[in-house]
Amino acid sequence: MEENWPQRASVDDTKDAPEAYKCKYITLEDALGDGNFSVVRECMNIETKETYAMKLVRKKLVHDKIQLIQREFTLLKRLSKQIRYFENIPGGDSTIQEGQVFLGHHHILQLFDYFETCDNIVLITQLCAKDDLYEKITQHNDTHLELKTQVVPYTACLVSVLDFLHRQGVVHRDIKAENVLFRTSKAPNGDPSPPPGDKADYDVTAHDLILGDFGLAVDMSQLDKNSSSLKEYVGTISYISPEIVKCKGIGAMDSNEIAQIDTYGTEVDIWALGVLVLHGILDTPPFDCETDEETLECIAKCDYYIDEEKVNDPEYEHFWNFIQCCFVEFPKARRTSRSLTKHPFIRRFFVKDTTKESQDEEFPPALVKHNSLTALHTLKSPLRRNGSSLSTHSTTNSSANSSRVPSQANLISIANITPPDSQPLDVLPTVQDINVTKLRNSLRKTLSMTSMKTMGQKVKEPPQPNKLAKTSVNSMHSTFFLDPQPPSDSLMNGCFCETPKTLSNFNTTPKSSVSSTRENSYKNVKAAYFDLNFDKE
Repeated sequence: MEENWPQRASVDDTKDAPEAYKCKYITLEDALGDGNFSVVRECMNIETKETYAMKLVRKKLVHDKIQLIQREFTLLKRLSKQIRYFENIPGGDSTIQEGQVFLGHHHILQLFDYFETCDNIVLITQLCAKDDLYEKITQHNDTHLELKTQVVPYTACLVSVLDFLHRQGVVHRDIKAENVLFRTSKAPNGDPSPPPGDKADYDVTAHDLILGDFGLAVDMSQLDKNSSSLKEYVGTISYISPEIVKCKGIGAMDSNEIAQIDTYGTEVDIWALGVLVLHGILDTPPFDCETDEETLECIAKCDYYIDEEKVNDPEYEHFWNFIQCCFVEFPKARRTSRSLTKHPFIRRFFVKDTTKESQDEEFPPALVKHNSLTALHTLKSPLRRNGSSLSTHSTTNSSANSSRVPSQANLISIANITPPDSQPLDVLPTVQDINVTKLRNSLRKTLSMTSMKTMGQKVKEPPQPNKLAKTSVNSMHSTFFLDPQPPSDSLMNGCFCETPKTLSNFNTTPKSSVSSTRENSYKNVKAAYFDLNFDKE
């Protein structure tokens, strides 16, 4: 199978397609998720009885965005191979630190198969729970995520994921709560919970976190020098960084104007991480306003909402400092994912001994608070959107239940961190308290894609060992298990096939990916199957 799969990007392209193969998957009627361009359903391979997630991308809606699908497929394929590589080679990931609890490559959505039908382009990935991190944040009306037991370990896990991706040269560009999933696979023995061991002092579901939806992700190592991919105005409005805001309208700019815009990079994911972490405490994204224009203005000026009581709470000292490290207007002054692993907010999950001063880095301790740069931007009650990362940017009308900041109040914002060579920031007097009604949902607006460039040369794949994959567990509570690659004769491997049958329930009770079926399949997988077998012979 050629690397530029799929080639039949539209329904019309299938008229001259070869005779369709019989699909080796059946799906359930109920969707796990539904977006503007795709739907995700639980499916079962009729030969192995293993269950997976099936992402069906509608050809009619993405025929002019074929390169997006190709880019997501190619990237997931490479990452899945890299995950297997790290798991099969002792010390495969030499950057892992002693005592590191979360291993980034354990928390990436794995790709297993792919094919296309008359109407859809289909990706088969590991199965995750229906509820995502967004649901976990907003499921309780009067509470938010607990700081020490949930926010800290969740953040540590996501930092490890970003550290892995960024070292691979990958920019995700759509980090948000809806794209953080929870794995359903737990352990090879089928236990629904982690082994007991010592009692953890944090929510061990942090080990289930999976980062998904790579529809907007870019592999920087595959971009040619003339590519404009990292000047695209893309992402989810609540989470985009100031440098992406500057790219708005780039499609209408001439070459000279485009040349004046700086190329962005992995720093945009760090900004989005800060939004996500603060969302877990505020229950609403910190930059969200009444209108898109106002939200973008606040992002550009690094002007965001905080909780006055929590700012003055000593328990949140490291939390606010971590947020400050993420919300830096100048990308090059923003902390890297590797640097954040040493931040006192999450450091305990990355180093064995947190008492060594030599491991400390300079993290400016001060929060600067001042009058709002936007003079009372107005909040709105947003609606959750399940839109795909490919969905077109649209404006939602203001809700009748919009909450407004009192006119006599001043908003509290945190100023930009100073560049490394500057003096630490000083704390200014606290402004009057603000009574902002907490919003329970978050507005999801995804920006349209601009021009797409062809990808550059392929990166040479790492050497694949001739051995069966084994799981490397660095924590007794880890729920990661490297799923055995399905036998090649049970895969579609990119072929053109019939539309999979949809049922109200599977005729036979499917075995989960942690069942005895998995164990038997695992024993029968030969070393020859270690390579993902994506290419047909």
